[in-house]
Amino acid sequence: GADAPGWYRAMGDPVVGAALRLLRHDPAHPWTVASLAARAGVSRAGLARRFTELVGEPPMAYLTGWRLDVA
Repeated sequence: GADAPGWYRAMGDPVVGAALRLLRHDPAHPWTVASLAARAGVSRAGLARRFTELVGEPPMAYLTGWRLDVA
């Protein structure tokens, strides 16, 4: 629904969902936007733009927040 968090709605996206699953499964990994993009099969710029559009914040900002949540 519309009140679901951006990351939750983005899980259904084939690219952003894949990146989110990687981040959420292994938050301690030294991820970069480039390494996430390579795993998701898209360009770094493409992942950053699409992630930010769907989730509402850039990938590394999301990862920082997730790390704090699970700490």
